[in-house]
Amino acid sequence: MENYFSTGLNIATTLRDQRILNPQLSLQVCREIPGCQMEVLVFSQENMRLMEERIRPLLLRFNKNALLESKFKSFHGFMEVLFVLRNVNSLLLMILLGGLVDFSPETSFPNEEGYAHGHRGSGPDFMVSPSKLHQKIKSAMNELRGKQAGVILYEFLRANRTIKEVDRGLWKNMQFDDIVVMLDDMNDKVKNLKSCFEVLQSGAENFIVQIDDFFDEIVEGRNELLDMCSHRY
Repeated sequence: MENYFSTGLNIATTLRDQRILNPQLSLQVCREIPGCQMEVLVFSQENMRLMEERIRPLLLRFNKNALLESKFKSFHGFMEVLFVLRNVNSLLLMILLGGLVDFSPETSFPNEEGYAHGHRGSGPDFMVSPSKLHQKIKSAMNELRGKQAGVILYEFLRANRTIKEVDRGLWKNMQFDDIVVMLDDMNDKVKNLKSCFEVLQSGAENFIVQIDDFFDEIVEGRNELLDMCSHRY
């Protein structure tokens, strides 16, 4: 996504405070915008492959045999707590990665529809809430992108939508001599474009920090559980 940040900010910087674009500059911008949009396709495909091959196989792998055991249906005991913590961590990680990397509507819990509609006979009660949460995420995804998979991060969708508006505005204002007149409405779109990409870049960088902190918290929590099991408290 770094190439996307860079290209988008370069376009916004080029257009900023320009009243009139000469043929050379307007041609440069019109070439850079499709290149920026191409970056979306490139990293989207890379993200989808990364999620499918390396990340999703590690997430939400519930032990079906354990789910069938009666002790997991009543949610009592230390083993059940560990079981829930493991899968809640997987769910939270999937939500985080699904926002910035790639989210697929097909990814779901086993028997998710049954849990979401209250049919709890096939699994433990404590799986109902995570399943409902995942259903809400899928519903939000459908509203944003239909049935398509991809990045559902709000800042990314906003930046992508804004650069398309700038592209349409440039072509609309293009004159026969290839001179683009930057009207007030167009200048507002350019300022909005710069703001969108700055917010997206900052958000993505903060996201990396949050993911790193999340892993640290998981490790710290497991170490505390290990200390408890080792009677160190």
